[in-house]
Amino acid sequence: FGTLALQMLDQPDKDRIASSLVPESGKVYRQMMLGQIRLSKDYQPIPTLVVGSGRDRIISKRLNKTTVKKLNASYKEYDNHGHWIVEEKGIEQVVNDILDWLDNIPK
Repeated sequence: FGTLALQMLDQPDKDRIASSLVPESGKVYRQMMLGQIRLSKDYQPIPTLVVGSGRDRIISKRLNKTTVKKLNASYKEYDNHGHWIVEEKGIEQVVNDILDWLDNIPK
């Protein structure tokens, strides 16, 4: 798991995160990875931002772009980040970009 999802982190952080993980649904994970999750016929579009990582070894750029298209979402990709972007160095820029995006949602 550390080489796929946590490859951008130092070993102490990898160990801390890995020790706190709990099992996930294999069915849901497979559906997400294969783009098989379908929107309800009652789905009402809302402003959505998809954040991608250029070095993500789990979620492909193709899957991000499929999600963006399906949701008519905005997309921001960070080339020097991996899957665990929320704890990687440089997260401040990602957070600032998300806050800027939120501030600019039409009211």
